[in-house]
Amino acid sequence: MTQVKLRSGDVVAIPAGAGKRIAAKVLFLSKRNKDVALFALTDREFAASDATSEMAWTDDKLFVYSSSVPVRRGDWPVVGHLPLGEAEAVASRRIVGGEVWVGDEYLGPASPEDSATLPPMDVLGARLVERKAERLLAAVPVPTPP
Repeated sequence: MTQVKLRSGDVVAIPAGAGKRIAAKVLFLSKRNKDVALFALTDREFAASDATSEMAWTDDKLFVYSSSVPVRRGDWPVVGHLPLGEAEAVASRRIVGGEVWVGDEYLGPASPEDSATLPPMDVLGARLVERKAERLLAAVPVPTPP
């Protein structure tokens, strides 16, 4: 089996039930946390005929941290590559153990305002991400953590 070298900006096709897939863009690959990546999922079904170079990537619906292993195994195939926009480059700003991080860069302890506005870094298993993808396609609201 050929190992896939994943990079920021890659677009992957994530299974979303009933033989369907959605497009998700890799926004961040951690060097600090092995195999952890930030994916921006859309609510659009991805068809094999889609040209990712023509995709208007303005409609991120859900940001999830998950493992990059399903990509390397071929379960979530890389179907294209799009450069990251400015907002996407900092989409990884989050709370980890009471600290603020962007990418693998430590910014300092989280203030009360940070804690109220920034998401925690919750890493989801591949099957849970696929269930969330299925819900996005079905237009079922995806619950967000409190």
